[in-house]
This record gives sequence, C-alpha cells and structure tokens, in this order.
Amino acid sequence: MSLRKAVLAVALQAAGLASAAALPEPVTTSLQKRADVDCGTWTMYCNGTPNGGQPAYEACNNACYFINNIRGGDYTATYRTDGNGAGAADNARNRHQSGCNLDSTHGGSNSICRLMSISQKLGDEVDDVTCDEFPMADWIQDDFPAGGVNELGDARNSLRCISRSQNSAAGGQFGSFRDNVGSGLDGRTCQGAMNAPNTDYHFKIAFNTDGAPGGELQYCDGIPSNELDFREFFMTELQNGGNGENNFPANWDLDNHYAVANQDGWQEVEQCHVDVLRTSGDNYDATMFNVDNAQLATKAAPLNNDGDHLQLDPTGGFAHLFIVRTGQMGQAGTVGSRVDFKYRVNTDLSSSAPLIDFDWTTESTGYDTRYTAARVSGGYCKVDDIQENEDGDSQEMTCYFPCPQVPA
Repeated sequence: MSLRKAVLAVALQAAGLASAAALPEPVTTSLQKRADVDCGTWTMYCNGTPNGGQPAYEACNNACYFINNIRGGDYTATYRTDGNGAGAADNARNRHQSGCNLDSTHGGSNSICRLMSISQKLGDEVDDVTCDEFPMADWIQDDFPAGGVNELGDARNSLRCISRSQNSAAGGQFGSFRDNVGSGLDGRTCQGAMNAPNTDYHFKIAFNTDGAPGGELQYCDGIPSNELDFREFFMTELQNGGNGENNFPANWDLDNHYAVANQDGWQEVEQCHVDVLRTSGDNYDATMFNVDNAQLATKAAPLNNDGDHLQLDPTGGFAHLFIVRTGQMGQAGTVGSRVDFKYRVNTDLSSSAPLIDFDWTTESTGYDTRYTAARVSGGYCKVDDIQENEDGDSQEMTCYFPCPQVPA
C-alpha cells in the first residue's frame, strides 16, 4: 500500500468509513521531458555504401543543394520515434508540405514529378521517376510557411525528380544509420538504434563522394554552389488546405506553385498553351495563351522549307515561341508531318538558357496522361487529322507546355 493510501485509510477508519485499500492509485499527469541525443553525423555515400550499395548521386545533389544553397551550409536533422519503433514524423503530411505529393490531382499521379508542367520540365526524361524531397519525410520539420516562399531561405524543402532506384538507395542508407546496422556508419556517435521513446535524435549530414563520376555532384562542391544544372526546384505556394492540388489544364488560383532554382533564387513554372492551324501550302497560324487563357501573341506566315519557323513574341515577360516546320503538311485523313516547338529566351536557336528554355514536338509524350484529347496517351499535344475542305486542307493542334517567365 502506498503512503497516500495508508494515510487515507487511517483517516477513513477514524471517520468510520470503509477501508481505503480498494482506492486506485492516483493518476499522474506530469509531462515527461523529451531527451535530446546527439548522433554525430550521417554520411551519405553518393556512390553507394562500402558494401556495394546502389549509387545515390541525385539524392546527394538534392541534399547538398538544400544544405549548401538554401541553408548556407548549416543544417541539423532531427529524427523521433513514436515509441513503437516507427518514426513519429507524419510522413504523408511531410510529403504534402514539401510539395512532392498532392492529394487532389483529378485523375493524375500523386507525385508532382509525374504531373504537368513540372513533369515536362524536369521529370519526363527520368526513368521510373519519383519526387525526392530534402529534408526527408521521416524527419521532424516545421510546417510550410503560411505566407509562401518569398526568399530562397524560406524554402521548406528542395525537390528533385530522380529515379526510384536512387531515391530508394538514399532512404535505405538512412534506415541503416537509424537502426545502427550496415557498413556506412562513419560519423555516427550514438549507441544502438534510434528507437527510444520521448527522444529526439539530432545529427548533421556529410557526403562521401569517393568514386563518383565527375560532374555528378556539383551541388556538393561549394557553399553555395553556382554550377547549377537547373533541375532543383521547390514549392512556393501550397494549396488545398495544406494537402496540395494540381489540375490539368493548370488553374493558377487552385494549384500549388513551384519554381526552378537559378543563381539568384528561382523562377516559377507556369503553364501556357498554343493553338496552331496549318493549311494547304504549309501556311501556319499560331496563337499563344497564358495559364489564365489570356492571349499573349498571335502570328501567321507560310513556312515553305523544312527548318523554317514562325516566331511568336508574347507580352508579359514570357520567352519567344518558335513553331518549326519539319516537312510538308501531308495528305487529308492523316496526322501529317511532325511539328517542332521551341520556347526560348534567345532568338538565336543555337544558344541555350536552360532555366527557361523548353523544346518539344507534336510527338512528345510523358508521364501525365490527363490530356485525354492528346493524340497519344501522355502526349503534350492534341493533333487532329488533316481535313479536306472546299478551300483546301487544314489541320488544328493544341499543345500545353511549361513557360517560366524571363527574369527581369
């Protein structure tokens, strides 16, 4: 019997009441202080762990960009368990707050790397693409900034479209560090697995680049790195009550906003579309629209020879759009010749500005299949068959594409 029970028993018996022996122990409501444990450094092995694991170049690049460019070289991660061996971080919520995953995509994938316009700009050329976020979704993180991202340092996460194998390799390496197993534990200072309840495990991140091919890890070389590959991006505005949304066609008022990183910060990726009518004699008539369906430019001209192009010069800070002939239109009842498109900062098509530029054709396809009117599944363009009319043959096509504005 506890001291409290004994005292109560004496008092109750003196008062002629029943024994306190059956009274329950009092419920304590004091909060247990959370312990902080320094686990030293998690080393990411960018070329694979010493026992021959899969390389994780792209995941390393993403982590290096966040630490070196967004945080200026200063970042400490925190991992916490729920007391039952699982991470306490709300993994799904973190993925929404990072912008990697979205709840509302209206028939599309839940990964931004498989949704226009980010998929076109950054994801469609990657095999089995996934969205990699850093910091990792398993770690404790603040909410996305309520006012959105206004400065580079405000970015909650850096994002990168990478292959599933490299994404899994990085996740597996952290799992080994967390559980204190495997061969890639250089720098780890805490004992045992990170699974104690009411405990925050803190650690820095280092990068082992031994054996990595040259040019694969430019973001790991300096603070900050200015050797940008224009594949890093991050979310600047979170919609749908914090759960994320992406529509096709894009709805700028409802959709998450994303930006591709450049030397001075970032440039938001908008969605534009172009309507093209070509008629007998290879006459081309094109009109470009912004995400709000406002007309930006229109022009018509004959394109008599392969390689000839029609140049649209839109208003509102957008780059030039070139429609390039690759062959004669073709016969009625067929799709006709391919048409090439080039969204370019410079009118000299031999030069390149990768932050803004985007090239595609009427035959281009990607992961996003929501453009159901497209000629083929995943197509960027709706291309009608050539129609025979009294005034000659004609063909209509509409293409959607990413159109970042040109920095002032």
